[in-house]
Parts: sequence; C-alpha cells; structure tokens
Amino acid sequence: MKALYYNAILGILLFFPSFLKAQIRPFEPLNPDRIFFKGKVVDTDNNALPKVSIYIPGSMRGTISDSNGNFYIDAKPKETLYFTYAGKEDAYRQLQEKDTTGFIVQMQPRIQRLKKVHVRKDKKIIEKGEPYEDDRDGTFELVYADAYFPDGEEALYKFFKENQQYPQEAFKQREEGEVLIQFTIDEKGKATDPKILRSVSPMLDQEAKRLVLSMPAWKPARQRGLCVESTFILPVYFHIDIWKQYTE
Repeated sequence: MKALYYNAILGILLFFPSFLKAQIRPFEPLNPDRIFFKGKVVDTDNNALPKVSIYIPGSMRGTISDSNGNFYIDAKPKETLYFTYAGKEDAYRQLQEKDTTGFIVQMQPRIQRLKKVHVRKDKKIIEKGEPYEDDRDGTFELVYADAYFPDGEEALYKFFKENQQYPQEAFKQREEGEVLIQFTIDEKGKATDPKILRSVSPMLDQEAKRLVLSMPAWKPARQRGLCVESTFILPVYFHIDIWKQYTE
C-alpha cells in the first residue's frame, strides 16, 4: 500500500508541470487558415518590454506582451503586426511561416523635442545718443509628450528662469549659442543620462547639463498603467542681452 501511495504521489508530481504548461499555451486558432506565432519584444539594450500593444490593423486580433516581453498571436503568414509602446517608436513586422518558432522585435526610443529654453544675462552700457528698442521675446513653450513636467509649461519656464546661472567666465568671454541636449525621463520621473548633441563651449554645455539634472521629478510616461522611460531633446539658448542707457 505504501508503494502504491508513493507511486500515486509521483504520478501527480510528474503530471502537474505538464498541466501547468498546457494552461499557458494558447488555444487552437478559431480560424483554420491562421496559425500561432510567438515572439518577444525588447528595447535597444535587449531588456524585455512588458505590456506592449500588439495588433493586426484592420482586424479585431491583438494581444499584449507579458512581463518577460513574450507574446502569442494567431495570424496568417504575410500579415503585418504593429507594436506600440509609450516612449518608443512604433514597430511593425510582416509575419513569415518560420516565425512560428519565435522571433524578436526590438523597439527604438522615440525622441521627443521640446521648444527652446532661453538663458540670458544682461550687460549694461552707458552711452550718449538715441535709445534703441529691443523687441525680442523670451517666451518658452513646452511640447506636451507622454511624460510631462508637473503643473505644465509655465512651471517649467519658471523653474529654468529661477535656476539659470550664466557661467561668469563664459560671460566674460562673450560665449553665446544654442546647446542641444538629450536626456531621459526614467520610470520614476527623474531626468537622467544627459548627452550633448550640439556643443557651444564646455562651460555652457555643463550649465545645460546642470539645469536638466536639477529639474524636479516629472510625471513619467505610462504604458497600460506601467511607468516607462522616455527620451527628450531640449535646445538651451545662451545669449547676452546688451542694453544701453543713454544720457543727454
């Protein structure tokens, strides 16, 4: 009896993993003309992307990737899958019969460009003569994206205005120009990984990085309720306003 008992237990243990495996496999396609394809979605560092929206345009068929980036979908060869994810460029893939054994889709970051930030410093000159009126406008606008700065563009403009520090040595050397900087807003809303795409000078480049890294936390991009990272490009324009005070 004891031997039979142990054999019964062993049979259950051997059967149970197969049962679990059967539960996570997809059912047979409803349409006999379609077959199951399986794949995995990753980012450019080959990290799995969960909750990617995957669909076939013009049909009601779609799915999402699991926590490991894996997915199944029933489709016909030559149909095209589309992949969408917050902070990433949309991707697509035309299915081939060999894809039933598995394939990988790598999604590229979507780089979102913000409008220009102005960093100014005034230089006063006293001269005799007629005044000259400067009508330049220093407004700043933010292009809304998946991730956004708390309280909107006015708050972001106010932050840069209150925290800008024109480097004194750069001011003395009359260094001006537009620094183009790229940065990432991570899953916690923190600005990270600043990269200078177009440089003006080491001092102004460093100030642009300092401004970006000192920003308070943003509201991060979200994908189906999941916080994800996104990439931005920000032009930071440094210029010296020379204005003159005229005396009679």
